[in-house]
Amino acid sequence: MGLHWGSIDFLVKFTYCMLRMKDKEEWQEEWHRFMEEAKASGNQDRWLEYVGIPIRILIYAALITFCYVKIPDIANRQIGSLTIYELTGAVVGLGMMLGLGYYLFHPSDDPDDRKGWGGLGLIALAGIAIFLWYQWR
Repeated sequence: MGLHWGSIDFLVKFTYCMLRMKDKEEWQEEWHRFMEEAKASGNQDRWLEYVGIPIRILIYAALITFCYVKIPDIANRQIGSLTIYELTGAVVGLGMMLGLGYYLFHPSDDPDDRKGWGGLGLIALAGIAIFLWYQWR
């Protein structure tokens, strides 16, 4: 199977090697060797797929909740008293919720899409960390 970023074996071996290194050149040589092994196996970014799964679910849940909150409440009103804006807002909001719900339960099988969600999640987490840092500073 080989070493790749997502394996525990890789992390254990890499950590052990980094702890026993003495100088910077030895560390760089070991790093490049591990990078070449990971590239050869083709799985150097596999961990992004695993980060992307909960991020995708959280983003879809937030978008569905946002759509639900922003849909005009037309359930208890007579149809004659509704404006075009309220009707189209309700139809578009419901359509968006149904579309997001579909994509929530039918994710893409493309590894690049999954890695993209992982990258978006890392950017979102960095943004949240920066926001919290400035709030508590």
